[in-house]
Amino acid sequence: MSSTWLALLCLGALFLLIIPSYGQGPGDECEYEWDICVNNSECNPYAGICVADVPVATRPFVWIGDDPVCDRQTTDCQTYFDLDYDVSHPQGEFSTGWCASGTKHRCLSKVPPPLGAPSPANQLQVVTYNVAERDHSVSMDGQRERTCRIPRKLVELFPEADVFVFQEAFMGGCWDSLEGLDFRDLLFHNGFQHITETVDFEIDDPTIENGGIFVASRWPIMAIEQHIFENYVDIEADSLAAKGIGYAQIEKTVNDVSRIYNIFGTHMQAWDDTEEYDTVREQQAQEMFDFAAGLGISASEPVIFSGDFNADRNVKPGHMANIAAILQSTQPATVGALNVTYDPQTNDFVNAAYPNNPRSWLDYVIYSNNHLVPSQSSMQAVAITSDQPVTMCWCFNCPSLIGDYVFPNDPDCAETKQLTHLSDHHAVLGQFTFP
Repeated sequence: MSSTWLALLCLGALFLLIIPSYGQGPGDECEYEWDICVNNSECNPYAGICVADVPVATRPFVWIGDDPVCDRQTTDCQTYFDLDYDVSHPQGEFSTGWCASGTKHRCLSKVPPPLGAPSPANQLQVVTYNVAERDHSVSMDGQRERTCRIPRKLVELFPEADVFVFQEAFMGGCWDSLEGLDFRDLLFHNGFQHITETVDFEIDDPTIENGGIFVASRWPIMAIEQHIFENYVDIEADSLAAKGIGYAQIEKTVNDVSRIYNIFGTHMQAWDDTEEYDTVREQQAQEMFDFAAGLGISASEPVIFSGDFNADRNVKPGHMANIAAILQSTQPATVGALNVTYDPQTNDFVNAAYPNNPRSWLDYVIYSNNHLVPSQSSMQAVAITSDQPVTMCWCFNCPSLIGDYVFPNDPDCAETKQLTHLSDHHAVLGQFTFP
């Protein structure tokens, strides 16, 4: 054999040694850096075997368990987040890292409850709800456990609701969008598929929190606008958030009859009830009125102002009366057993956080007198609670160096609580019938 042929044979043998092997399927041995797994599988570098890819999920989902030590339990899906356990896998999806020990678990959103038959087009139900979802770096108070439950619970309690208006949804609810299951995913899954962006500055400022306000609708949203408050108390946390007003124009169509509704959601200056703070809230009400007036809304269309006004009509009824007057609006008659929306006696979250705070009505759904006025209207406070007590890591108002979610059974969690209320506020349902 010539030296040329010998050289070629040696090169061929070397080539076979260094190229990846093909043909390994699920359960076959593999070398992570060299072998190519086939038949929808990938090489697990720790186990040295090809592992079948995860089946496609049938509902919105999130994976729990951080690699490389994946120590979460399948029961965590239901216990902590009211989600359904689906499947376990050592990698999960989206080319994330592999588990050296344990597995990751996929949690699915529950099958949504049925929406109620829509009310006639001239009737409107608006629910406003402050969901108390401050950043984990500010407080650890069950933000994830609570907000994962809220969308489904709202649809269960208000099956005929047309619009939800949220405040303090600062982190986006449940898991953030990067991890796969946020508030909007759950709202969409539960039938509210028309959702505005969160009120925020157009140019992102990492030192300023977003406004935490957005609108979710059962009906198409035809127009959206926002306004960031120019008036606020600059020594309070409100100065570090883009609080303001979100607007959504909604077209409700039932039995070929369509009506336009104009929904405004806000979150006014928090904390003190001194004259200075009252003045700021009334200035913000003027901003809201001017913002609405600037949109040129037809007088033949309803206008609804809703949200957490932080004006306690139980303690200082004159202050809320001033806000309603500035907005040239009417507060509907209150119905139902509750005469509070923030109360340590009827809300175990408030009792755990601020047991000595006054029993207050802070949240409103009111209508403009300058636009189409309802022939019937009411406003009702409704407690939003879980079916079973929710276990959460608890470190209220204590800034965290971790700055991220902590599981209740994690060693970093020093204290846990079990609560049933899903926020420190009750929701408020506004019901309207228009001519």
